[in-house]
Amino acid sequence: MNQKEFLILENLSYSYTDRIKVLKDINLRIREKELIGIIGPNGSGKTTLLKCVAGVLKNYEGSIKIYGKEINTFRRKEIAKIITFVSQNFSPAFDFTVKELIHMGRIPYHTFFQNSSIGDQEIVEAAILAMDLNGFENRRFNNLSEGEKRRVVFAKALAQDTTILLLDEPFAHLDINYSYETAKLIRMRVREFEKTIIGVFHNINMASLFCDRIIVMNNGKIIAEGDPEKVYREEIINEAFKTNCTIISHPRIKKPQVLIDWK
Repeated sequence: MNQKEFLILENLSYSYTDRIKVLKDINLRIREKELIGIIGPNGSGKTTLLKCVAGVLKNYEGSIKIYGKEINTFRRKEIAKIITFVSQNFSPAFDFTVKELIHMGRIPYHTFFQNSSIGDQEIVEAAILAMDLNGFENRRFNNLSEGEKRRVVFAKALAQDTTILLLDEPFAHLDINYSYETAKLIRMRVREFEKTIIGVFHNINMASLFCDRIIVMNNGKIIAEGDPEKVYREEIINEAFKTNCTIISHPRIKKPQVLIDWK
């Protein structure tokens, strides 16, 4: 096994019912510090793939190994020290403050009766700084804007201090400016904290700008993977999304962008 490849999926399949396979023979090798985007039409299996890797869905076929160990053999708390799963919608049951929510990222490292340590405080403070949340610590989460809430969720994920961040539609519900500004901030901090990101994106142009490697899924299978310049081809996008398109290069950063042909 390549030393830098630490997450390996082999012949992964998953079914919610006996007759319908949502994932079909997925083979994938993830290297440390990669930023990977998964794109594809609705129902192609993108979120199901994330949930299998996160250990949320367990009765899969095939293999998911992290550092050579099958994900199904990890205890829940062990997984929580390696993988953070950030869902599209985060709605806490109570109206916590920003700092209280970010502190929750440290839960996997404590026993039930254990209080937070000085080390926990330092990690939480670093996460607050990383996501530009100074001055927000005592504000109530439910009173924040959608963009501010998203930054708190990412700060909580950074405080959890895992190797892998699994992001399901990380910039959903954000306006165009806030989504791009948040994406640039996240990309910078992920590099700084040396994390690996696997994210599901509906905004495929954002995925091209944000990610090092793109995985295209359709009908439960991977139909293409590689860097954006390799994957963003008209024939691949047309096959996945069943639409005609034109691929252009971003005028400033030269990453491919998709224009849907309007007739």
